[in-house]
Amino acid sequence: SDGGHCAAALNLARLLQRTPAKAEDVLRSALRQRPDDPRLLNALAAVQRAQHKLDEAASAVRRVLERHPKDAEAYRNLAAIEGDRGHLRLAESALNNARKLDPRDAGIVSNLGLLALRRDDVAAARAFFEEATQLDAAFAPAWVNLGALVLRYRDYAAAEQAYGRAIQLDGARWESHLARGWALEGLGKPGEARAEYEKVLTAEPRQDDALYGKALALKTEGDLASALAAFKQYLSLPRPARLKEAQGHLAAIDLRLKHSPSPVARATPKDAAAGLDLSTLPQGSKQRPSAEELPASGAPSAVR
Repeated sequence: SDGGHCAAALNLARLLQRTPAKAEDVLRSALRQRPDDPRLLNALAAVQRAQHKLDEAASAVRRVLERHPKDAEAYRNLAAIEGDRGHLRLAESALNNARKLDPRDAGIVSNLGLLALRRDDVAAARAFFEEATQLDAAFAPAWVNLGALVLRYRDYAAAEQAYGRAIQLDGARWESHLARGWALEGLGKPGEARAEYEKVLTAEPRQDDALYGKALALKTEGDLASALAAFKQYLSLPRPARLKEAQGHLAAIDLRLKHSPSPVARATPKDAAAGLDLSTLPQGSKQRPSAEELPASGAPSAVR
């Protein structure tokens, strides 16, 4: 049946989401039989946006809204497209329309928080992220976004809690373990922080932030011999981002091991990280929750 063919095309397109050009071919083929199907058109708009075909994606969304003016998914797509174009007010308007149609969708509220951050309204962003976690406590992206925001402003306790919840919901994302490690480091818990860095390194053995964090945690714990080896491992990376800092730690530890048995003083948290990448506005929905979040992994440690 046409309906069965449509469902099969949507499922195949989801499986091909890492290759959006192939997904687009599948959806266009299905649209030849059902040219006005809103599910196919919305999916087409999403894969076209993934390929930066924003005009074509907007055209697909308009075709949906002409026939289905109360389609919340179309408004979510439109918000994402306008966000990519840098039209923040239009994106916000589209998200508010989606929210009126689907007020319980945590993804919509979380995306409003991302828009607020792009307007530099940090208080509003935090309020939206917190509201999203209240709407759906199982929506991991909202916890990740909240954690990234509060980590940026050195609220380490709130960041640790938010990333802890995100890990409970999706423990496979090494980025969340890394960010929780940073928060624990800021709270003065190097042992727990190191445990999180070890989890990152299990998944990504040469992840530079985790290697550096592990080395610094070992130094803070007073395990100088292990810290020395860990800093050497970090410096063996092709392009370590904290080359001079690591060399300084290495020299200090080497000197301490040679001349003094006393433990190393605890490290002091420094200024929080800036530079969160907010260049894209993710899509959120109950069927297809957003996988795009504030990338704590893209910022230097908040406690270096």
